Amino acid sequence: MKNIFIAIIVLLAGMAEESFAADLRGKVFGYDINGKKTELMGAVVRWKDSKIGAKSAKNGEFRIARDKKHDVLMITFAGYVPFEEEIHSDDYIEVQMEINQTQTVEVVGRQSAIIMRESAINTQEITLTGLRKAACCNLAESFVANPSVDVNYSDAVTGAKQIELLGLEGTYTQIMTNNIPNLRGLGATYGLNYVPGQWMEAIQISKGAASVTGGFESITGQINVDYKRPTQNRPLFINLYGSTDERVEGDVTASIPISEGFATNIFVHANYNNKEIDDNDDSFMDEPLEKQFAFLNAWEYEGNGIHTEHTFKALNETRQAGQLGHFSNDDNSKYGIQIKTERYELFGKAGYVLPTEAYNSLAVMYSVSAHNQNSFFGNNKYHGNQKSAFAKVLYETRWGVKEHQHDDSCEHEHNHEAEVAEEHEHNHEAEVAEEHEHNHEAEVAEEHEHNHEGEEENEHAGHGEENTNIHSLSIGGSFNFDQFDETYRHRINGTQSFADTLINKIERMPGLFAEYTYSGIENMAIIGGLRMDFHNIYGNFFTPRLHVKYAPSEEFSMRVSAGKGYHINNIFAENSAIMASSRTIKVEGDLDPEEAWNYGINLTYIFNMFDTKFTMNADYYRTEFINQVIVDMERSSNAVYFYNLDGDSYSNSYQVDLSFAPIESFDIMLAYRYNDVKMTYDGKLIEKPLQSRYKAFVNLAYAFEPWEMKFDFTTVLNGGGSLPNTDNYPEQYRLGSNFHSFVTMQAQITKTIGDFDIYVGGENLTNYKQDMPILGAEAPFGDFFDTSIVYAPIMGRKFYAGIRWNVL
Repeated sequence: MKNIFIAIIVLLAGMAEESFAADLRGKVFGYDINGKKTELMGAVVRWKDSKIGAKSAKNGEFRIARDKKHDVLMITFAGYVPFEEEIHSDDYIEVQMEINQTQTVEVVGRQSAIIMRESAINTQEITLTGLRKAACCNLAESFVANPSVDVNYSDAVTGAKQIELLGLEGTYTQIMTNNIPNLRGLGATYGLNYVPGQWMEAIQISKGAASVTGGFESITGQINVDYKRPTQNRPLFINLYGSTDERVEGDVTASIPISEGFATNIFVHANYNNKEIDDNDDSFMDEPLEKQFAFLNAWEYEGNGIHTEHTFKALNETRQAGQLGHFSNDDNSKYGIQIKTERYELFGKAGYVLPTEAYNSLAVMYSVSAHNQNSFFGNNKYHGNQKSAFAKVLYETRWGVKEHQHDDSCEHEHNHEAEVAEEHEHNHEAEVAEEHEHNHEAEVAEEHEHNHEGEEENEHAGHGEENTNIHSLSIGGSFNFDQFDETYRHRINGTQSFADTLINKIERMPGLFAEYTYSGIENMAIIGGLRMDFHNIYGNFFTPRLHVKYAPSEEFSMRVSAGKGYHINNIFAENSAIMASSRTIKVEGDLDPEEAWNYGINLTYIFNMFDTKFTMNADYYRTEFINQVIVDMERSSNAVYFYNLDGDSYSNSYQVDLSFAPIESFDIMLAYRYNDVKMTYDGKLIEKPLQSRYKAFVNLAYAFEPWEMKFDFTTVLNGGGSLPNTDNYPEQYRLGSNFHSFVTMQAQITKTIGDFDIYVGGENLTNYKQDMPILGAEAPFGDFFDTSIVYAPIMGRKFYAGIRWNVL
């Protein structure tokens, strides 16, 4: 198989060498006052001193033919500072043009992450460049070059992964796709594997309490995945991947234009791994065998003030784990795990800008999903079925903006749901460009720039210099529906008898919300939100949230946030590691919803030293639980206890990071984070087990343009932490009270040849593996079998290679 894979790479590389040089592609966009990315339609793109030009489409994208005699790219757009820079690479670039006091233009296409400087909410975006720093097979593997988010294994056998933000599990972070809540309940355990990496355009990470328009669930933050949109995606893209553990993947994404402003996407993904690997010789596979197939079809329409998207997604996955020989030799005396999942989703949104003098918009969002899981863990069996529905209506209005402040529907947009600004770009430059042929666009741009740009810039320069009151109000309602049918058949400890635990419940939750934004105070923006949700089982949830941003200069900004969040616990779906153990489940009393306050402060400072621009971020967030469902595995080695918090539980997370480029095309990010997380177990406040106390992070990225190559390297020092109490285990299974720090490294090299990107890389290059990740591995049907004590990598060093082909 390795030889076949290498042959494919060599063959495609040879094809690439013979292909002609690709056009330069990219996108032009800006950020409004609240940090929302807004595409710029009609920007004139040309090579300096050349007749070759183009203009950006409604989605901000452009494609311009290469000029062998000229390599200085110029982009102009009325009201913005002209962009001019030498471009030698054929990499897809993104050009950010900001309308504010800075009047600056910044190329961000080669940056792995963008800090939303104008946003009042502490938000960072992982760009397409950042997603390609690694193989990025799925969402779980998309944060390797980001110091804020950790991804850890939930157990030592199933391959389930969960994110960690601000020192707490991913269940306290709201996951969204296309700004619609997703991967809740049964979808939470393996859901990070359900989003293929090649389907994603970007990921936004918001720390702390997020906007109330998104719901009540974001206690520690919010992560939103933007799928590639039909109107922005490449016509045809293919990705092939293979690794030394014989995992193979393939992706095909296609965008098909139907008519002006109307297009559809078709995405197909498949991965396969059928090799049993046991590097630590404990008789258990280090990673599961896996077969997954996923399909997505999206439709998008933009026109007449309307923007609508509708997406259907289907997924089928089978993962098998356990002892060697259970599946390959059909040996039922060996311990086996099998998880079969079928998941279907239909989601969408529609926005309409009302034809009124002031800005008024209406947006509708919806999603329905069905998730079915059949599984066994040794002799334990679990069946879960979840049906969910979600709907939201959002109305936004703005007032207090002076007429000369030219509102393109992108000056004050802060709700991703109302992405309809494209139809209201009153930019005369675009109208002029459309009337002329491709060969004359550059000349038109120069004439238009001469006649109009000064006037337009004067209008925009007034924005921010005058102390103008700016108000925005978003109001709306939402409805959540969840139906759970779960059956868990497990062995009664110390016997050969089995018991069934059933959960059958229907949750209905209508809600109302309002969010007000005020930016009338000089250098300050304030966002205050309230929402009230009415749960048919747990009663009312009241969620207040506040965000304040203060930026006294272009170099310094401060953000402060405070807010409440809730989480409804699903003990089976969110604690699958228990099933792969000999522990019995004991629930003490009725479990209440989890409730917590989150407070945070973020400082951003930009400075120059040694002729180099540095960007430094420092933040502190504290999460205090009013109630928390404690998962107590310390009281007994044979059981896990679930009960409501009786005492204190909190998380303090401190982080500082520094980004700079000492030389051209060489980006460095340094970061350090310290977590102080404690909770009360059986009346004792102790450090949260399996939590690294600190993390030191280094990412190096270098683009060598003459060879069209990129080099990425990331190393992480994971600090030590405490281990669960294993004193009541037999002596051979006792682990001590702490685990030590360890270092991981990964690297990737990418070579561009025409329309091909060929990449090779390695993961866990230090080959660090946790000792004895499975307790009682030699007797998995006994009383001391436990796969839940995982704090470090289980798989050793791995290498991979792949190819991305922009066919059209």
